[in-house]
Amino acid sequence: MKTTKKRNEYQMYRDILVSSGKGNLKTHIVYKANLDFNNFKSYFKILNCAELLTIKEKTYITTEKGYQFIKALSFVEKMLLPEKKVIKK
Repeated sequence: MKTTKKRNEYQMYRDILVSSGKGNLKTHIVYKANLDFNNFKSYFKILNCAELLTIKEKTYITTEKGYQFIKALSFVEKMLLPEKKVIKK
């Protein structure tokens, strides 16, 4: 049986922002980010208040600040979670 690793809150934010991109419908974002609608609603409120994600005519759009967040999070993840190194015996 395969175990799945749960995403943390910041990874959820990133997945939503990446899925939104230059513009996407809520249904598409929920599907691409592997969320349910209730989770999306609560995460959207946070991302919108932080000006990382905006909505125009039912289209969700990642803002420039949102793209900076994605880039910063990727940098931090690389620093904290480097590739697994193979140790020779």
